[in-house]
Amino acid sequence: MNEDKKRAIIKIVLFVVVMIAAGLFAYDYVSRKQSKVEFQTPAVNPEAGLGAEGALCGGDKRLPCMPGNKCEITNQETGEGVCVHVTDDPGPAVPPEN
Repeated sequence: MNEDKKRAIIKIVLFVVVMIAAGLFAYDYVSRKQSKVEFQTPAVNPEAGLGAEGALCGGDKRLPCMPGNKCEITNQETGEGVCVHVTDDPGPAVPPEN
């Protein structure tokens, strides 16, 4: 092989090594950023209206949440949870088919 081909191969190998290293650094940065986020269990707000964010939902009474919220179950034994905000644009409410 002549010198030009050797240099081209070395450049390609170095480029691949640098891209792998950059990918590993990016992965490490993102994983450290995400590990700092602590998830808190949602708490029931007694002043929240039926189905509003923070309201009690589920359970024996099958309390619903408003569109845009979902019922995050906090007590597995009773099936009760808290309405948690999911989206600002839930679309139209469609009743379930029986």
